[in-house]
Amino acid sequence: MFEVPTGNQWQDLFRLAEQIRTRQPWRKYPEELIFTFVKENRNEPFYMTIHGFEEEVLGISVYQGKEDIKKYLNILTESDGLSMQTIIANQSCVSALFGEKDMLGVGDFTAMELAQFVPDRSADGHIYFRVYRPGFTPWYINSDQLNLLIMGLTAFLEADRIFGDQPFDPEKETVRYAENKGVITVVIAPFDESLKEKQPLVVKDDFYIARLKRLKKHGKCLEIDNCYMNTPVGSGLGPVPFFPKLCIIADTDQGYIADQCIFEEGANEEEAFFEFIAKYFNENGLPRKINIRGAELYRLLSDLCDRLNIDLKESRQLAIIDDFLAMVGSFSPEE
Repeated sequence: MFEVPTGNQWQDLFRLAEQIRTRQPWRKYPEELIFTFVKENRNEPFYMTIHGFEEEVLGISVYQGKEDIKKYLNILTESDGLSMQTIIANQSCVSALFGEKDMLGVGDFTAMELAQFVPDRSADGHIYFRVYRPGFTPWYINSDQLNLLIMGLTAFLEADRIFGDQPFDPEKETVRYAENKGVITVVIAPFDESLKEKQPLVVKDDFYIARLKRLKKHGKCLEIDNCYMNTPVGSGLGPVPFFPKLCIIADTDQGYIADQCIFEEGANEEEAFFEFIAKYFNENGLPRKINIRGAELYRLLSDLCDRLNIDLKESRQLAIIDDFLAMVGSFSPEE
């Protein structure tokens, strides 16, 4: 259920966001720099990033934990320009954003009215807030998300004050804020490189593997890709639009789309993916080779293909699937 924040909550948030806007941290910190916050009342750290060092979009984002910041790191590692599929699949944060009036929606004006907030007339004077969830359209924040943002902005302002103008390497280091019995320390520390690692998904069901090994190997070459629709549809979150995700299997030798499956909203996508792949293998036998696109599919399939003696190859282009997507339109392949 969407719980609308109160006027007092909005006032607190706008007050903090205005301090951020005035301080302009995007002039000081690049987007690659991760802030790590270790608070005494939380089981794991939360993280923050600044947006706008070299971009037109100005803002600050809070990531609830390790899984969320890993998704942001996926965005940073895309090499050939940020794609639509990466944004849809990996945004998982709550953000305070600063920009022109035309960036605001009806809910933003309602929030300003409840907070009795009058925006500055400068180019970045309008403040608005969004929650980003993988697979969903960015949306207005609720009370819980507002409280997370308040916690993050409060801690960031204190961290920035203590940190000062120390030098840092955003590729290897993090600004680490920590609380210990009420005492706050802010230091430069090595970044936790394990957050950047993508461990292959190990299939632990040996019976599942044994059944697949008994299937006949038909010697074909397949393409497999996960794709998002660029156009969202209605979702179970009321008015929040959802981007459906599609898994496609193409027969490279015959040159056609062999099968496809849409993952339902809220489904465990890993389970749904393996059910779909296993169903195809059971009906058609094992291929000799699978061409895929992107690190995520490699993570999902590398252990399975290794144990089934299937040659797994990564490629930026999948000819049959790319032709299909170009013909259908409105889809973006998932990196």
